[in-house]
Amino acid sequence: MKAGEIKKHAAKVFAESSGYLLILDNGDDIDVLNSVFGESRKHGFGGDVIVTSRAASIAEGAFNQAFKFKVNRYTFDPLMIMPWSQEIAFDYVMKQCPKLSNKAKSRESIAKVKNLISRIYSNNLVLHTFIFFFDSNTIPLAELERAFGQVLNRNHGETDAQLSLRAIVTMTLDGEMNKGPTGHATCCLYSAICLG
Repeated sequence: MKAGEIKKHAAKVFAESSGYLLILDNGDDIDVLNSVFGESRKHGFGGDVIVTSRAASIAEGAFNQAFKFKVNRYTFDPLMIMPWSQEIAFDYVMKQCPKLSNKAKSRESIAKVKNLISRIYSNNLVLHTFIFFFDSNTIPLAELERAFGQVLNRNHGETDAQLSLRAIVTMTLDGEMNKGPTGHATCCLYSAICLG
């Protein structure tokens, strides 16, 4: 099959099928989206489509027309995932993570938690990843603060969100490696999935 035939077939399937969720991650280049979904402008989408992008909007073109094809009143409604203030992030984490709020009773421990949260990129995704990590581990606050700080200090050009997530993944893998053969196997599986 040629690329044009594949695009026509895909457009037909996307238009005639329903109940699917198509996620297009990093859809920053509108020219690529217009090229790939050029045929969809004639048919639209039968399912739901989510596009993540660093772009503030999706420029007019074949891809944008595909959204409007089957919808009488199409609206572009971007969801901006921005960081929360440190106060909101702290309150949110303390409410969502009873294990952490039970540990943070003294002024000193509250200060450690606030310092830790101030170093985390505080959007919902990163905070939930941190909460899951904390709930899944038994690491003292001082050790968590130290380990998190070490990873954050080794910046390789990542964004703040990437740095925070890398710190959590690094601490998780370090913890798994300390669990012996089972933890080592877990790390190997994780690495294989990431490389696959």
